[in-house]
Amino acid sequence: MTDSERGAGDVPDVQAVAATIRENPAAATRTQVAMVADAVTADPDPETRRVATAALFATAEHQPETVASGVEQPRRLLSTDDETVLAWGTGTVGRVAEADPGWAVASAPVLQRLLDHDVQTVRHNALEALATVAIDRPDAVAPAAADLRSLLDADDVAVTHNAVGVLGVLAATHPDAVVPAVEDLAALGTHDERAVRRVATGALARLARERPDAVEV
Repeated sequence: MTDSERGAGDVPDVQAVAATIRENPAAATRTQVAMVADAVTADPDPETRRVATAALFATAEHQPETVASGVEQPRRLLSTDDETVLAWGTGTVGRVAEADPGWAVASAPVLQRLLDHDVQTVRHNALEALATVAIDRPDAVAPAAADLRSLLDADDVAVTHNAVGVLGVLAATHPDAVVPAVEDLAALGTHDERAVRRVATGALARLARERPDAVEV
């Protein structure tokens, strides 16, 4: 059968493939992942882009390596103004980063810009993805130190906790980037949440080892 003879019914439907993936994400193939990934940026239908990204998010929980293989450029999942796609996309990047931090490194600048996004889920997912990348590739996250500092007084305890945690990682590897946040971290020593107080104290302790001149003991 030639291309001209092939009917539209022979062309895989992205939404159908996405639905199949979501029914059993552990069985998703690289070909399926690549197909729905292409739809995230190329399909003209907003709903198709959304279900495609949701399928990638589901797959990332069970097969992060397949997503990493099928989506060579993670920025593709974040290059949109669609809030739903961004929520699924940032979540996908975070899940894959847990298994392959190097895959997500190129998306760090975009994740940084999303830290002040209007949608809470997008902000949370972007921060969690950066936190994961920072563990193995702090150099990729160090440029976000100032933005992380701005989150230390967030109303959301989870955001504050995660931002402090990332700064704590950077304190050991890029202390100069964390020094401007010393007073903010010290102020968190009286935070209502014990978990926040603990990570803030730990971040200051790591910074003191690298830059004792910047931390009052």
